[in-house]
Amino acid sequence: MSLFLVKKFDKNISNFIYKLRNKKYVRDQSKSKKKIMIYEHELWFKKFIINFNNNFYIIKYKGINAGYLRTVKKKINKVVSWALLKKYQNKGIMTRNLIKLTSNKKFKYRACVKKNNTASLKMANKAGFTKSIKRGKFVYLYKI
Repeated sequence: MSLFLVKKFDKNISNFIYKLRNKKYVRDQSKSKKKIMIYEHELWFKKFIINFNNNFYIIKYKGINAGYLRTVKKKINKVVSWALLKKYQNKGIMTRNLIKLTSNKKFKYRACVKKNNTASLKMANKAGFTKSIKRGKFVYLYKI
């Protein structure tokens, strides 16, 4: 299992992320539920990876793309979000990678998770996100 930083646009990686982001179970847990069009995704992804404040990581499991983690630097926080293919869930893959990604003590990390997404809430707690604030349908978790 490994974590790879995406440094430049790659069509295969972009297609993997596009398909994962459009899976119903991923969209159900996202702020936006609408399907993403491929041209919108490619424009967004190209802009995302060239922005100095953003990082996009692909999670590989046994050499296969299994999911992603991404961070966006906002003021003093790095906002973290993630998605994992269903067949790789409940194996501790995301927890281990989230711990690895958020171990840099010079940053504070924040994640926004739907209240009913118990798997992500448990995973974030295992990864060291301790403080939480509930607002509407979401829980804002912090790792300080």
